[in-house]
Amino acid sequence: MTASVARPASARDFSVLVLASERSIGSEAAAEIAAAPGFSEAILRQALAGERVEAKTVDMIAAADAVVVVADAARGFTFDVRTALVIASTSGHKRIVVAVGRLARLPHGRERFEAMRADILAFEAALADAEIAIVPVQAGALAWYEGAAVAEAIGAPTAPAAASTTEHADQFAAHLVWTGTAPLLPGRRYDLLAGTVRTFATITDLKHRVNVFDLSHLAAKRLEQDDIGLVNLATAEAVDFAPASENRSRGVFHLVDTSTGEVVATGFIRFALRRATNLVWQGLDVDKDARRSLMGQRACILWFTGLSGSGKSTVANLVEKQLHALGRFTYVLDGDNVRHGLNKDLGFTETDRVENIRRVAEVAKLFVDAGVIVIAAFISPFRADRQMARDLMQPGEFIEVFMQTPLELCIERDPKGLYKKALAGQIKNFTGLDSPYEAPETCELPLDTSAADAGTLAGMVVRHLEANGYIAP
Repeated sequence: MTASVARPASARDFSVLVLASERSIGSEAAAEIAAAPGFSEAILRQALAGERVEAKTVDMIAAADAVVVVADAARGFTFDVRTALVIASTSGHKRIVVAVGRLARLPHGRERFEAMRADILAFEAALADAEIAIVPVQAGALAWYEGAAVAEAIGAPTAPAAASTTEHADQFAAHLVWTGTAPLLPGRRYDLLAGTVRTFATITDLKHRVNVFDLSHLAAKRLEQDDIGLVNLATAEAVDFAPASENRSRGVFHLVDTSTGEVVATGFIRFALRRATNLVWQGLDVDKDARRSLMGQRACILWFTGLSGSGKSTVANLVEKQLHALGRFTYVLDGDNVRHGLNKDLGFTETDRVENIRRVAEVAKLFVDAGVIVIAAFISPFRADRQMARDLMQPGEFIEVFMQTPLELCIERDPKGLYKKALAGQIKNFTGLDSPYEAPETCELPLDTSAADAGTLAGMVVRHLEANGYIAP
């Protein structure tokens, strides 16, 4: 752990974020705060809270020293108010103010306020991590109300001191607010941004999704846009952090889609996983270079990708036969074969396909470290997952082989009868039909299966290995 310097506490540094579903009701609350004693030098910001969660709004919540969520008395304790409270709590805010507006316009304002207060207090009891203060906007105009005003509920405008310690780890439990248009898929690799640090991160376990209506924990295999969930994640290298509950600036991070560059999530670290600090890599004397010298070949992975029926397994088998005849050390990882053992628990949903490729890539990495030429034949439909497999290897160790076979030809071939079943509705999530295949934008070795037979294509792969120094001609 390392010490961090606490920032000075003063009203000038104090920031208040006012969140409301409509700008007019938010402006009314903001004006009341600005006019309150002690808040003239505070930084006051406003944002709209709607059914769609915006990444910018999440960042504003995390950066603020105080959050005021404005609820419309006419609409009640709505989805957007609940969502804002959950985000504020998971980002580390210990006290959140709910300001109920437009009470003076209702004929039974007092009864409405008390009903909303009861609902919010019940919600607070399940929230556990934060205290919620519930007050009216423009309380002085309500003859029946005798409690605190909005500014009083916020408290003295002095910026809190930052946490005094920073930890260092590469595995965490964290809450994610998912704002990406594509769903979160556990096992897929993302870029993680934390301050000035950028590294790879993988969601190793999706613990649950949070139901923002009643705060119940729902089992989930993915997070969709606007979902909030608790996850375990691992980073490619250890990062400095503090739990968001102690220091929001050191406990927040962002996930970025490696393919599109889109910021897809804001995360709030809860704690480092104990196994992250208990594991130490065991150094060994016999390394990859020693095995390479012994075997007389440069280990790599030939990653065959393409639609079902494109010829991946057929060509991969012939490549291994030709290499075996040359006295080379090889191993084929076939998509169907690994599902009989290592991946027999996985189906064909997007989530399971991602996990399938993650496991295979890790196994392939071990084979490459052992000095073997690995031949992997997998549909592997998503570019991001093939990139994840590539990133596990050292430069030059990953050779992507794209079987360029048109869908129409694959359907015509249909060696296993799978297209016939899929077109009849007997197989769901079939790649190329009702599940997407993302062809490589660039690859080391494209093979046009309509222009040559399987044996010729296998020979092209072997010659590629010879020409690039993986094996001697």
